[in-house]
Amino acid sequence: MHGFEADRTDSDMSQFTKTSKTIALCSAANFINAADRVIMPIAIIQMSAQFKWDLHEQGWILSAFSIGYICTMVGTFELCIFIEQYTFNLYARFYVIFTECLPHK
Repeated sequence: MHGFEADRTDSDMSQFTKTSKTIALCSAANFINAADRVIMPIAIIQMSAQFKWDLHEQGWILSAFSIGYICTMVGTFELCIFIEQYTFNLYARFYVIFTECLPHK
C-alpha cells in the first residue's frame, strides 16, 4: 500500500463505511423532504379538484406537513435529552436547532 492507505487499519475502514452509510441515509432523507416540499403544492391542485377542497382546506392540508415535521423535530430533541450519550445529544441538538432555523415555505 502507498502512503495514506498504509496507515489505515481495519477499524478505520469499517468506521468509514458506517459513516458513508449514515451520510447516504441522511442525504436520502433530505432529498425526500425537499421533494415533498416541491411536489405537494403542485399535487394539491389536482387533489382539490378531485375532493372538492376550498382554499381553506388546502391550506390546512399543506400545513399538516410542516406541523408533522416540527413535531418530529421536537420529539427528536426530547429523545436527545433522554439519552445519556453526550456526543449523540450534541449532534442531534445542533441538527434540530439548525433545521428549525431554516426558512420553510
